[in-house]
Amino acid sequence: VMNADSISQLANDYLSKASQPGYSHLYGIAEAVLKPQVESGSNHLPILLAWAQVQQHQHRFSLAQQTLSLILQQDAAQPTALLLKARLHLIQGEL
Repeated sequence: VMNADSISQLANDYLSKASQPGYSHLYGIAEAVLKPQVESGSNHLPILLAWAQVQQHQHRFSLAQQTLSLILQQDAAQPTALLLKARLHLIQGEL
């Protein structure tokens, strides 16, 4: 059984490769790796950050925003969460 750190590292490995041309299917694999942790209520920041990235890519913006809100409740100055939140606002034309 993998721990949360191993799962988040695996998901982030998929996410870094998924942004390259021809590898967008890896977003779905990253989502599948993360989903059991998220559904079990994990509050592990790396898991939640990766989950928010996947949701953003899948155009599930409200889910991404909800996840980012959970992260920012734990750490209001979390730089990656703040950057993702700003990116979501830009994507949705809110800035």
